[in-house]
Amino acid sequence: MSAVLDDPANSWIALTVPVWYDEHDRAVEVASGTTVWYHAGMPTVPLHWVLSRDPLKQFESQALLCTDQEATPSFILECFVQRWQVEYF
Repeated sequence: MSAVLDDPANSWIALTVPVWYDEHDRAVEVASGTTVWYHAGMPTVPLHWVLSRDPLKQFESQALLCTDQEATPSFILECFVQRWQVEYF
């Protein structure tokens, strides 16, 4: 993922996440793709990955993985943020 993050040829897509911790309508940039997870002796699992970065440089870039190949990068980010909202309260 760090190679993708540092690749100047990578196409980043601007997204607005409706709820971002204590903020609303947070702008982020994402790149996404597919890969497979493999562990010896286990079946191969297809993964949808999403890299997110902050154009304002207020949070570190992060990689998220999802087994739902139909999930959009926006949906994956929103689920991630909502998860932390529930754990925070």
